[in-house]
Amino acid sequence: MAPMGIRLSPLGVAVFCVLGLGVIYHLYSGVISSRIAAFRQGKSVDLRDLLALSLEAAVSGGREVKRIREDDTLDAKSKGLTREGVNEMLTLGDLYSHRKMYHLIKNAYPFLQVSACVMVWQWLVIHLCL
Repeated sequence: MAPMGIRLSPLGVAVFCVLGLGVIYHLYSGVISSRIAAFRQGKSVDLRDLLALSLEAAVSGGREVKRIREDDTLDAKSKGLTREGVNEMLTLGDLYSHRKMYHLIKNAYPFLQVSACVMVWQWLVIHLCL
């Protein structure tokens, strides 16, 4: 008997547990399977090489931005407003530099998953160093 005279139905508890397990399975199935797949590949990456490649990709992306800027073919489009209400622009230089950096890393390490976070850091390096 549960506290304060409340009786729980065994069927209700079972349904609740099955639904809870289903939600947990759904949330973690992608995470677990990707981690298992990463271990099965058995491929390792030297972080120094990856850092050097990332810097090279950032420089290459910066050159692409500079080339588009010098050719004056920006073709700017609005991504939306920032918190301050300023219009944030997306140019061809941004797109081409992203593609250049992505494909450079992906061709060097095809088994790595290149995320947008890596591209953001490289974008910062490009814009702060040039």
